[in-house]
Amino acid sequence: MADSSDYTHPITAFVLNASGEQLEAFGYLNKWMQHYGIRFCNSDSCECEHTEAFQGALQFAGQRLSMADQRPDIK
Repeated sequence: MADSSDYTHPITAFVLNASGEQLEAFGYLNKWMQHYGIRFCNSDSCECEHTEAFQGALQFAGQRLSMADQRPDIK
């Protein structure tokens, strides 16, 4: 299982350093995937490290967007 708090994973590091526009894009993608029931993985096991890291990165982007909404100086 991938650790979504592992800031050394490339996708998580990208979100950590993403601009406001990039975070909004990730947030939109996350909402779109949830709305349409898009799965991150087509495998029955879904234990793929990259899949879990991507899902964690989308959630992390959403958290950063929420924080930015509360504190405009974070963007």
